[in-house]
Amino acid sequence: MSLLAVEETRDVRIPSASGTLSADVIRPADVAAVPTLLTVLPYRKDLDLFWHDLMRWFAARGYACVLVDLSGTGRSDGVAAPKMSPEEARDSSAALDWIVAQPWSDGGVGMWGMSSGGFTTLRAAEVGHPALRAVIPMLSPLRPDADAGDPELSRRAIDVSRIRVPALCIGGWRDLYARSMVELYERLDVPKRLIMGPWFHRGPRLEEGLPEIALEWWDHWLLGGPALSGSPVQCAILGGGWGGFDAWPPPRASRLRLAAVGGAAGDAGALARGETVVSASVSHVVPSNATVGAQSGSWGMPSAGEVPPADQTVDDRHCLRLDSAGVGRDAVLAGAAAVEFEVAADGPLPARIVARLCRVRDDGVSELITTGTCLPTRAGRQVLRLRPTLVALAATDRLRLALGDADFPRLVPLPSVRSHRLSNLSVEIPILDPATLDPVDPFPSPEASGAPLRADAAGPRWRVDRAPDDDLVSVRFAGGGSYALADGTCVGTTSDVRATVSASRPHESELVAVVGGTLEHPSGSTAAVEVTLSARQTRFEAEAVLTVDGEVAMSATWSEPLRPEGVSA
Repeated sequence: MSLLAVEETRDVRIPSASGTLSADVIRPADVAAVPTLLTVLPYRKDLDLFWHDLMRWFAARGYACVLVDLSGTGRSDGVAAPKMSPEEARDSSAALDWIVAQPWSDGGVGMWGMSSGGFTTLRAAEVGHPALRAVIPMLSPLRPDADAGDPELSRRAIDVSRIRVPALCIGGWRDLYARSMVELYERLDVPKRLIMGPWFHRGPRLEEGLPEIALEWWDHWLLGGPALSGSPVQCAILGGGWGGFDAWPPPRASRLRLAAVGGAAGDAGALARGETVVSASVSHVVPSNATVGAQSGSWGMPSAGEVPPADQTVDDRHCLRLDSAGVGRDAVLAGAAAVEFEVAADGPLPARIVARLCRVRDDGVSELITTGTCLPTRAGRQVLRLRPTLVALAATDRLRLALGDADFPRLVPLPSVRSHRLSNLSVEIPILDPATLDPVDPFPSPEASGAPLRADAAGPRWRVDRAPDDDLVSVRFAGGGSYALADGTCVGTTSDVRATVSASRPHESELVAVVGGTLEHPSGSTAAVEVTLSARQTRFEAEAVLTVDGEVAMSATWSEPLRPEGVSA
């Protein structure tokens, strides 16, 4: 296709309840009545390269693109609303009202964004607007916090039942919001599609074909273009390839039930196939070790980069380990596994149970498949649902269920060491025959015109140190990068995070992070901010210092109590 000339306008002012919002508009030059793609972010758009490159790509193909700073952020007026609160929708509504009044708008708008931008997209779809025709939420949460019991955070959750526009949901199996994106797709009652890649929170890279995927979606819903190609659900198979499905969870998946047997002496046992548990009287001891989780890599931690899980054997030996026999045939674990167990009424409730499902290869290496966490509130039967995933299994792979009470450094270590006895243990796993999969390749090669550029970013340095007696464990990750803005300003970022925990003294656990950013203007002026965060068992503290040309311009400190119970998103 022939590409159109592009016109860019920065810091366009959009009237809003808080004054005006700042928007960047990139659209086809000298072309009237085109659809618009809207993104509303809390990240300060002037420091962004990703969306501006993407906007130019789409403007050259006939779309007006508008990027907006939320109120109280970037160049927009006003005071920022609480993060992910319903009040943020007012900014999206103001932007939509403004767009449809522009002479270059044909009245149709698609909205999309990644992470918090995905959340503002979902919020706008929840509230609704006559001009909003379709959305693409990417790597987005559905609720701001998974902890129960906070009414303020609960009111900020997205009500999926109110979304009435078509949605293309894009997530990553290793992202902290993988469960949210799958849940979103499952609950939507509108035309919908789901793409789950092998990604962490950074998501699909532009050069992998994201623009082409989105272009087909926007052409269909905003321009009445051809029918969408491929399966409605397209997911990366961790271990190789992609699979296409008509729905999710895959309707052809069977349920493999493995029950815990043996272990009458306490803390050992195995997993055996069976529809029913062999004996409800069989119990197993779940040990407490706060260092477990250090081998799991950086999934669920956006600032830690993309570090896949390491061999889980070290963590496994500090947990209750239940191994199955070989799978027996090549298979694909497809969906969300669930662990069930009984908590006795005659003892203290476990503060937290963390389950890891692994595959053990012929060479003994234990590979993490998925995890889950629950906080029992009563005795009796418990169901712990693991994160959904799609993983290839070889016939000789053994499945291992490892149970403990820690996922360090994702979860705050519990303050005391206390083992617990669970009974009637089983795990149910959704299994597919690989022959039933529809092989797909959803990401085409970039067009000959070239994919938009990405900012240069240094990869994280990830290191796990263990004391000789394996009691003290430290996880450290550091990274940073730099890139230049269009006006020549150089932007730099740094981060250095260290988390330390002791198996025998978990109450002394600590996480310290130092995160910095710099701006170097072509005029020679510089600005720098450094934030130091520290989290201990009962308190969270932060200090921020802003300097301009070497002089302190602003500083602040914060201190808040921190409860040790925490669950992942």
